Amino acid sequence: MFTSSRMTFDSPQSVRDRLFNTFVLYRDKFYTAIGVGERVGPEDFIITLQDFNNDTVEVRVNDPDVIFQGLPLGFVNTLSGPFFTSRTGHRQYKQGINPDNISINAVLTTQRRPSINEHFLERLADTVFNRYSPLQTYIEMGRSGAFSRYFAKTSSGLHYKTKIVGNFVNNAPILDEQYKYLQESLNEAVNGTAS
Repeated sequence: MFTSSRMTFDSPQSVRDRLFNTFVLYRDKFYTAIGVGERVGPEDFIITLQDFNNDTVEVRVNDPDVIFQGLPLGFVNTLSGPFFTSRTGHRQYKQGINPDNISINAVLTTQRRPSINEHFLERLADTVFNRYSPLQTYIEMGRSGAFSRYFAKTSSGLHYKTKIVGNFVNNAPILDEQYKYLQESLNEAVNGTAS
């Protein structure tokens, strides 16, 4: 699904500068990069990854299972409802996702920003891998929830990213007139074919 994050690193310091404290996806699970070890190739080093149970694993930074670039973001379903995630717009040398370059936006006024903890990162992995419950599930349960990376149902209406773009009539999502250009994307999200 993703291409590996093959990069050129010329020193342990360049690995530290780019990856230290970033969230790295390794075998479908998020870890935090916490250390760099010995050189194992001309442009490859051992890095230490730690999960939220403080378990560590040492892997090659250019291992095909280590992914830290190009991770798609969008809605993250949490216990308090959906939040829209995106990268912040400032340039920096860090690669991947880290607490300083991820924006987490509430779509309901009653929501508080979640902590970036194990539960949140598990849900973020669902976002990255495009694992969402169908819209019908949220309708039947009477709950708020994202049914794709870019669409969510809440008590306020139909959300596209951080905007309310429509409502639900007889449990069917209906876009407001000025957002009709989103119809094809909405249909793909409702049918479970959105990427």
